[in-house]
Amino acid sequence: MEWLVEGVSLDALRALTTELLRCGATINEINALRKHISRVKGGQLARLAQPARVVALILSDVLGSPLDVIASGLTAPDSTTFADCLRILDRYGLREKIPASIRAHLERGARGESPETPKADDPLFARVTNVIIADNQIACDAAAQEAKARGYTVELVGTDLQGGERVERAERVERGERAERAKRAKRAERVERAERAKRAERVERAERAKRASRAVGWRAVNRRLFCVETGKVDARKN
Repeated sequence: MEWLVEGVSLDALRALTTELLRCGATINEINALRKHISRVKGGQLARLAQPARVVALILSDVLGSPLDVIASGLTAPDSTTFADCLRILDRYGLREKIPASIRAHLERGARGESPETPKADDPLFARVTNVIIADNQIACDAAAQEAKARGYTVELVGTDLQGGERVERAERVERGERAERAKRAKRAERVERAERAKRAERVERAERAKRASRAVGWRAVNRRLFCVETGKVDARKN
């Protein structure tokens, strides 16, 4: 669900999201920015619905299920500000890379020229009830209960493990590439050692052959010299 602020297009939102994903921003950081270029996120759907009473049944895909982060907090108070959004952009060096329409809107908001998202002290939330009907904790608890019923020993080690998926994937790829480079280097080293051994063996064989050849030559020379000096060409042998 989305209704963007005036002047910001869907293409601009896509471009912003692409940049944030590429740099490894967290889901909380991404949602903070989404909320501040939307007319419904960050509690603003509840603002639009007032004075009606609002009951939101929420399926959470966010660890810990913070109401202001799930689906960018359509009916929950927003704890982030325009200033926070600019700090996020600056942290990743994105302020000049995102669409100009989004940058201009966020900067106007930081100057107080655009209304902030509703905060926890806004009286409108007195008529809002948010109910999480499914999240990671609920799913894990149900899975553990069913596994125990089937006779398995279950240890739930936690439901809050997270990491930068893109970073972890890049690190895994890098580790794999380093391992492959190390394997290639070892193979090349083994081949080089074998080649050096072969060359050394060829040199040694050549040296042995050369020494044998010189020994034979000297014997022949000595024999000829001996025979010439004594005059006994065909009788004496050395």
